[in-house]
Amino acid sequence: QKDLEGARVDFEAQGGDVFSQVFGRAGADLVVEVRGADFEGLKKASREVQEKLRALPGVAKVDNSLAVPSLQLRYEMDESRLARDGLAVADVAESVLGGVNGLTPTAFRENAKEIPVRLRLREEDRKDAAALERLVIPSPFEKGGSHPLNEYGRLSIVPGPSEIRRRDQRRTVLLSVFFSPGGSEKGLAAVRSVLNRFPRKGEVS
Repeated sequence: QKDLEGARVDFEAQGGDVFSQVFGRAGADLVVEVRGADFEGLKKASREVQEKLRALPGVAKVDNSLAVPSLQLRYEMDESRLARDGLAVADVAESVLGGVNGLTPTAFRENAKEIPVRLRLREEDRKDAAALERLVIPSPFEKGGSHPLNEYGRLSIVPGPSEIRRRDQRRTVLLSVFFSPGGSEKGLAAVRSVLNRFPRKGEVS
């Protein structure tokens, strides 16, 4: 066990631990476990260890168990402008959700079966903030009138929060190390050497 700033590092051969088998990459020769209480410190420490290991002789690849953040929609709206035009936050939500998730205004009937017809934006437009801002909100004051979403605020697509798994109530990131063919002995010695050189600060092992 070695201490890093904001995290704790353990390493073991793959297959000796159920947690490592489930969340580590299948076929890895070695699993390095980085644990810590501080979310940002743990991410920083795990990436630092990962980059060091990737550069070692005998190491072919190093993967981590950090989930890729999903994309989220963020809309910064001017509620006073919405109110001026007789609109509410719910009207904006309905317009955006309709464009992204789709609406089912009707159904197609075939052989006594009803097949819902879903209308929504094309996939490329659902990932484009500029296209989403062009969605329109029906006006309650103008018959047949509408206003584009960008009149009332700014819409952006941002990464959601990263997911870090827990083990024994502590946040944990697994680094799965794959050695080059015939390089396991050399690679393992290099991994031990690198981890021995990390500074001991805080609660990293």
